[in-house]
Amino acid sequence: MSPLALSPARVVIDTNVLVSALLSPDGAPARVANAVVQGRLAFVADVRILTEYVDVLTRPKFRFTKEEVNAFAAAFFPLCEQVTPALLPVRLHLPDAGDVLFVEAALGAGGVPIVTGNRRHFPEKEALGLLGIDVLSSSELVKLLG
Repeated sequence: MSPLALSPARVVIDTNVLVSALLSPDGAPARVANAVVQGRLAFVADVRILTEYVDVLTRPKFRFTKEEVNAFAAAFFPLCEQVTPALLPVRLHLPDAGDVLFVEAALGAGGVPIVTGNRRHFPEKEALGLLGIDVLSSSELVKLLG
């Protein structure tokens, strides 16, 4: 059974999806975030991912105030299903070694998909597939959710 067949579907959300959702409230990433808020989609993460969300959102280039980031975290983070990351049984060669934490969380959640705005961050499709992890764009996920 596909992880998206579960109700609600469970996914790991890459940081770039949340940044895009906040920068462009009408795009597919915002629809992903709204599906979480509406309870149609469950997002899983570990403390490292939640910390990364805050770290990235507070970067000056995005121009979010601390108050805006704190309000987002206060509203969004309680919706998170916290998981224990799993150690990877295979070595992945990702362009950004920091993205391994998303794979570890997806595996710790039982092999749920990763939603990202940049699939090039997760080029090892075959290895991820062997782990039961799909990589989807926000648009693909929105289509799957209907």
